[in-house]
Amino acid sequence: MSGNPDIIISDAVTALGDGVELVSSEKIKKGLNTLYRLELDRYNEQTAILKIYDFNDDSRYAQKELRLYKYLSEKTTIPVPGVLAAGISTTSSPPWILMTAIPGDEFNKTELPSDEIVPSIINQAGKYLGELHQKITFESYGRLEFSEESFQSSGCYQSWEEELESFIEMGTRGITNKRFSQYPDRVRTAMTELSPILKSDPTPVLMHQDYRLGNMIFEQKQDGGQITGILDWERSIPGHSEYDLCSSGYLLIDRLYSDSHLRRVLREEFFSGYCEEKPIPDSLASKKRFSLYRAVNILLLMRAFEDIWGTYDKSRQNEAANRLLRDMEDTLSNLPD
Repeated sequence: MSGNPDIIISDAVTALGDGVELVSSEKIKKGLNTLYRLELDRYNEQTAILKIYDFNDDSRYAQKELRLYKYLSEKTTIPVPGVLAAGISTTSSPPWILMTAIPGDEFNKTELPSDEIVPSIINQAGKYLGELHQKITFESYGRLEFSEESFQSSGCYQSWEEELESFIEMGTRGITNKRFSQYPDRVRTAMTELSPILKSDPTPVLMHQDYRLGNMIFEQKQDGGQITGILDWERSIPGHSEYDLCSSGYLLIDRLYSDSHLRRVLREEFFSGYCEEKPIPDSLASKKRFSLYRAVNILLLMRAFEDIWGTYDKSRQNEAANRLLRDMEDTLSNLPD
C-alpha cells in the first residue's frame, strides 16, 4: 500500500489537536519503512518521529508496535519512544505512528561506536534484553494478539520446535541469492539432528528479533555510553529466550566486529548484563541450541539480504555476503557433537 507522505504528515499533525503547527519535515534515510523527523510548534518547539509502515503495510505491525511501546514503558525500564498519535485503521494510506524523538545519537552501518563506549552499551543491551525475557512471558507460541487491556500469543504453534521450523521454512522460501542456496537444506539437517534437545518447550518470552545497534539510540557519558532508546518492535513475537539471546548477540557483536579479542570482551559484557536479569543455562544442550539458533538467524539474514543491503554498492554487498557465508560455514562446521 502506498500513500502520499505529505497527506500522512498533515494527518499526523492534525491528530495532535488544535494549535499544533508543522515547522519542518525531514526524511530519515534509515530502515525499510519510511521515517520523517517533524519539527512542531505548539507552546514550544517539539521534535517528533513519524513512522509510516509502507514496507510492512499490514496494520498488525503498526498495532503491535503501538501497543508494545505503551506496555513496555509501563511494565519495564526499557527505554522506548512515547506515542503521540497513530493512524492505523485507515484504508487509503499505510498505517503510521507519531512518536516522541528520543535524545541521543543513532548508530549506523558505516560508523560503529568507539571502543571506549561500546562495552557499556553492549552490557546495557544485555541487561535490557534479560529484563524483557524475564518480565514478559506467555502461555503458548504464536503471533501476538491484542485485547483492550493486554496481549497474548495466538497459540498457532504447538511447540517451540514447530515455531523454529517455521523460521527455517521462511528462510527457505525467501532466498534469492544463489550463493546462499545450499544453506536451507544444511540448516534443516542440523535441526533434525539436534531435534531431541528442542523438545523441552521452554516458557515463551517476548523476542525482539531485530535487536541490533541500528535500532538503538545512545548518549555518550563520562563513564561510557548510555542507551536512551530501543526501537523497532514490529517483528516481536513469543519465542525461546535462548534464541533471541543468541540472535541478538550475533547482530550486536559477531556481525559487526572481526577482532577476536574485542568480540570476546563484548560477548562477556553482553551475557553479564543479561544475567543481571535472567540466568543463562550452562549445559552442553544449551551450547548445541545456541549453535543451531545462530545458523537459523544467519539463514534469515540471507533471506533478507536484498532488503538490507540491496541499496549499497557491489563492493559493500560482496563484503556483507562474504561475512554471512563465513559465519554460516563456521557455525555449521563447529556444531557440538
